[in-house]
Amino acid sequence: MIEINDECNIIGLIDGQHRTYAYHEGDDIYEPHIAKLRKIQNLLVTGILFPQKESKESRLKFEANLFLEINLNQTKVKPKLQQEIELMITPFSNIAIGKRILKGLNSNGPLSNLIEQYSFEKGKIKTASIVSFGLKPLIKLDDIKSKDSLYSLWENQDKARLKERKSEEYQILNEYISFCITKIRDLLIAFKSELSSDKWETYTPQNPNGMLNVTFINGVLNVLRLLIENNKISDIQNYKEKLKDIDKFDFKKYKSSQYRKMGKDIYAKYFENAI
Repeated sequence: MIEINDECNIIGLIDGQHRTYAYHEGDDIYEPHIAKLRKIQNLLVTGILFPQKESKESRLKFEANLFLEINLNQTKVKPKLQQEIELMITPFSNIAIGKRILKGLNSNGPLSNLIEQYSFEKGKIKTASIVSFGLKPLIKLDDIKSKDSLYSLWENQDKARLKERKSEEYQILNEYISFCITKIRDLLIAFKSELSSDKWETYTPQNPNGMLNVTFINGVLNVLRLLIENNKISDIQNYKEKLKDIDKFDFKKYKSSQYRKMGKDIYAKYFENAI
């Protein structure tokens, strides 16, 4: 026999959450009709009762995996939601790390409150492609085959522990994420300071002068990869000096997935041969 306490947050509902609304006793005109149905309907809901000693992290991972198993075969899960789930299941993956870095960039600095965090937010920068194609190659945990990642630049004697299978080095992970945020933010600050203020806004059909979109952000991240690869990482002031004419650069000619070319062109024009 299973004994379940009559308390809140005892059972985690994984599937059929919306069906539980039928058991809500309302006070509107529909309540008399629903009350009759409530007594004869058996509504199928998938719930989980965890062992008392199960950690919060283990519960989240199990719930997230089960959610994917149930829903991937029914409706395609959107990339943004997949990234949120990966943040819970595999916090040391490149995608999860990139997701946390993007949240950090949104919390303060030149991209403060400009990045979309929730689907109902309008007029903000979309995140899925930035995480997958801009941040993932920049922050990958590799300093052997690749020399253009922030990981290869990071001087931490214990950083290899992040690559261990089932790593739980959360303190080291947090330090790496902070390091990445700082290095990315330094370059973004320089770009913002040298661009006219009307350009440092999100692009929309109503605001065509705005430069902030996925292509621009990924282009800047690719500039940073080239700076790392060519040993040209510097400070904010040095970046500002190099980018003093960036306001004349034609960002608009780069469409959609041309952020790699944008990054190469910016690097070649403003950094490659600069003293």
